[in-house]
Amino acid sequence: MTACDDSPSHSEEAEQSESDGEAEEKAEAEGEPDVEDAADAESEAEAAHESSEEGESEEERSEDDEDEEAEAKEQQPGQTAPKRPPALKLKPLPSYKGDKETQIVPADEQSSSSKGEKGREIAAAAELSAIVPVRANSVSHKREWDVFARQVQDRRKFPASLAGHLSKDKLDLFNLWLQNNKSLEEVALHMERHVEVKNAARSGRAGKKARDILKDYPKAKAERLMNLLRSKGMWCYDEDFPEDEEEVYYYVGEARRFWREDSTGEKMSLKATIQQPDRTLLEAVTSSAGPLAAGALPSLCTATAEGEKNALESTFGATAKPKPAKRARKEAPAEEIAPATLKEQVEGTMNDVLNQSTESRKLSLSLRGVQYGGQLVEELLTFSKNTEKLYGAMQTACRCGDTDHTMQKLLRESKQKAEWFEKAQAQGPTTRASANAACHFFFQHVKWF
Repeated sequence: MTACDDSPSHSEEAEQSESDGEAEEKAEAEGEPDVEDAADAESEAEAAHESSEEGESEEERSEDDEDEEAEAKEQQPGQTAPKRPPALKLKPLPSYKGDKETQIVPADEQSSSSKGEKGREIAAAAELSAIVPVRANSVSHKREWDVFARQVQDRRKFPASLAGHLSKDKLDLFNLWLQNNKSLEEVALHMERHVEVKNAARSGRAGKKARDILKDYPKAKAERLMNLLRSKGMWCYDEDFPEDEEEVYYYVGEARRFWREDSTGEKMSLKATIQQPDRTLLEAVTSSAGPLAAGALPSLCTATAEGEKNALESTFGATAKPKPAKRARKEAPAEEIAPATLKEQVEGTMNDVLNQSTESRKLSLSLRGVQYGGQLVEELLTFSKNTEKLYGAMQTACRCGDTDHTMQKLLRESKQKAEWFEKAQAQGPTTRASANAACHFFFQHVKWF
């Protein structure tokens, strides 16, 4: 029975293969068909292949059913047939239909096309970088970053005005450094950060009309104020109503205002110093049309120039008034100092005598190498020895409490020696100068043979 069933399937396969062969022979005989004819032929071949696969799967199922019936008949009665595991149903693999868009490209054309794609990618990246600029950093500019880091750490080269910006955004400062020729001085000129804390007070005068003043003050006080302002010239006519006495502005004082301002900002500054500037250049810079022109004070439009002056002076004043000076105390009469005793006078003179002895010895040593100074040197040495003896006598007199006659004698001697030492001190530089002049004359006018 199975043999009879197998014969039709083989015959169908043979017929299918014959039909496929005939189709191929016809295609070869006709040559290369058009693209549409080739697509139609491919679709017909696929449909025929699918129908043949479905027929084969149905035949396999019928054969499996017949085998199961034969096994059931061969079993003895009373025995249960063992369960057969279900057959695995495998789906046929889909045939590759081909992609009409994909084409086989030669190697040369493929390399050129890949190069074109890379070029387009590079161009797109360049356009993106032009729109969104890439900031330089320590990775992209390693060598420049190292130089910048060394300059930042050098206190002699790094400006103090950029310290705050360095601590907040070092990368931004690095990009500014690259843009300004790698010079921190140019960066400091380009940007200066300043922090300012300011206490301010404001005082001034505002123009008010008579009806507004009468609202703030009683009538008598308001009239007295307006008369005072009129006498000082601190008033003016309204521009819309000239020569109208009812529409007159009186400059009345405003309340003082006080506030505190904390500001942080960035500014660009440029400083220049000119040594002995040209008058023409100075006038061009500081003239009314120059960049450094001084601002003019606004006009107050008062009735008279004196009124404008009075209005401006009324706004000036110290913010804190100084304390009034205390009354001078009556000085007590000076006490009369009793004259010192002879012993006290000697004790006060002893230090002067000792200093004279020391100074005379120094002066004698300095004049030893000077010509014509031999006599003065000997006199100074003698004076030094005598003053030392006088100093010793004064010490003994003060310690032992000698008589007044001895004290007076020591005071007279010390006074005489002080007068002589003053003359010797004046004579020493003169001797030195005359000796130098003589030496100079000798070397200038004497010929050496």
